[in-house]
Amino acid sequence: MSTIPMYLYASFSIASRGYSQWDPGMGAFRLIRSIVVEEMLHLSLVSNLLVALGDEDIRFYDEDFVPRYPSRMLHRHPELVLHLEPCGKEVVRDVFMEFERPEPKKGEGRPPKGQYATIGEFYRAVGKGLEALDKKMGPALWKHNRLAVQYTGAYWNHDGGGDTVLVRDLKSAQNALKIIIEQGGSCPLTRRPRCTSTTPLPGAPTPCSTRCTATYFTCWTSCTARRGTRCSTARRTTGTGWSVRSSRRCRACW
Repeated sequence: MSTIPMYLYASFSIASRGYSQWDPGMGAFRLIRSIVVEEMLHLSLVSNLLVALGDEDIRFYDEDFVPRYPSRMLHRHPELVLHLEPCGKEVVRDVFMEFERPEPKKGEGRPPKGQYATIGEFYRAVGKGLEALDKKMGPALWKHNRLAVQYTGAYWNHDGGGDTVLVRDLKSAQNALKIIIEQGGSCPLTRRPRCTSTTPLPGAPTPCSTRCTATYFTCWTSCTARRGTRCSTARRTTGTGWSVRSSRRCRACW
């Protein structure tokens, strides 16, 4: 929740042509907007998880729930102060990229107990905690779940991915956490959409020549982001050349 007002404030400081900012080209505003929509999805997924564990008093509209700025990022090591500021290089570099970073910087040291270097580390710790509780308590962990209260309505993000998840048990809870981790804190370039078109790509090796849209480089970086490993089908080299790494298909691209 702490990111949504921060990103919206920055996005609405960006001037645009015409009477509407909601249908511009793929520029800074549209990119930030897509991230905001993903953050809203993450908020819904966490809410579903809490409801599944028996929390019935979740109020997004509560004054105490709405973040205030400036404020420290919760459970973060080292400290990161979040604040509202018009979009610019400094706030993107020093706040947004630091908030979303995939890994800690060298020399930062190990975070104290209860603190984490990245968002991904935090949510992975939540997943491990759920595994331990599920192993100890079994179905009793989910006995106060209220499926009808969970949000599984429409989710649409033209420039992003993910979907709502109905949390019923440990497996579905881990699926919800996986979406948050992959989109928000596991590795760089997670904001890139997956390749979905069959438009041929001249010069790319098979099977990418019939699978990717704009450039294979986009597909390759999407693989890196989605799976945490490099695409094993092929990669783009410097210049105009292509080099094939192996014949295995990369499941993240298609």
